[in-house]
Amino acid sequence: MSERLEWPYVFRALGILAVFYGHFVGSYWLLGNRVGHQQMKFLATFVVAGFFMLAGYFFHERGASWLGYVKRQARRRLLPVLGFHVAGFVIALAGLAATGNLSSKSFLALAKLLVAIVAGWPMLAAVGWFLVCLFTVEVFHYSLRPLTRSSWALAASILAFGLATWAFPFQVKADQQLGYWQSWWFLTPALAGMVFYQLGVLGHRLNLFAPRSRAVDVAVSLVSLVILVLIFDRNQGPFPQSKLDMPLQGLSAFGHLGWFYTTGIVGSIFLFFVSRVLPAGRWSRFLGENSLVLMCLNSYLLLWIDRPVTAWLYTGLKWQSPLALTLCSAVATLLSFLLVAPLVKAIHRWAPWLTGETPALAPSAAPAVSAGPALAES
Repeated sequence: MSERLEWPYVFRALGILAVFYGHFVGSYWLLGNRVGHQQMKFLATFVVAGFFMLAGYFFHERGASWLGYVKRQARRRLLPVLGFHVAGFVIALAGLAATGNLSSKSFLALAKLLVAIVAGWPMLAAVGWFLVCLFTVEVFHYSLRPLTRSSWALAASILAFGLATWAFPFQVKADQQLGYWQSWWFLTPALAGMVFYQLGVLGHRLNLFAPRSRAVDVAVSLVSLVILVLIFDRNQGPFPQSKLDMPLQGLSAFGHLGWFYTTGIVGSIFLFFVSRVLPAGRWSRFLGENSLVLMCLNSYLLLWIDRPVTAWLYTGLKWQSPLALTLCSAVATLLSFLLVAPLVKAIHRWAPWLTGETPALAPSAAPAVSAGPALAES
């Protein structure tokens, strides 16, 4: 398989590695560790933006009707999230029963989390927020496609959505957001998502991220990484939506919009070019093809495993040095993938609808990219 067709898998593999690692290391910040905070913040400044931009880069106008497109994307994005959300409810319910904490009060609280999916909030498959937001972004873009056929019109749309995030801020605390329509189906995060998504569409049109020489790919990767390291912490907020004190797009916590978009774009450029530099293989194919499933499974680790484990390592074993924290997070990330890999295979066999696959659809112009439940292909 050529490098041209393999690099998107590497891109998505790097992204999902960052999701698993970032959520684990970020748990240390809840214990007061600044190193954990900085590492998670570094990843939070660009990984989500990169996923949106890659999805836009592989947008294909298939000629489907608006309703047909919405139904198709709902099957690919929302149906898996719904399945993992309901599974999360069953897991949580079983946990309450097993620990003797199941009562009418706890069941009602859990049921409220389940019903939140009506507003697009997968509270029991929390990382699935991205898929819901991506669905909203894709519907926005598909609705606007007749108006954005020229590159100038698309650039104007990007500017308009960027200005919309400034004109309509949503500075509500995370635990209160569900009570406001601006958070339903992640409408406010989708405004920012449209900027990155349409930048991906524009980048494809203008051939900005096309394969170049290896020397150019290495140079752009190194320069963008250095710039990102130097500027990622310049976004000092404020972030009233979250106690994590960092940009979290899913909570509309953008902070300083200039730095939010700058770090997102620079980090996305890094991912585009470093994905061509790194060697592809079975690791990238597995992680890239299953990025949707892995993202949803990471929700369960985030909700029930990451925090107890980091608390045990940090306060129990007193492994608190920056090196110990980093190594523990790296090992935990590897072990997490080993833990969920059998589940991924089982899902493909017994519940393929959870993968977002739509085998009945005609293949796109890039079959290696469109194979499987790719997040990056629309």
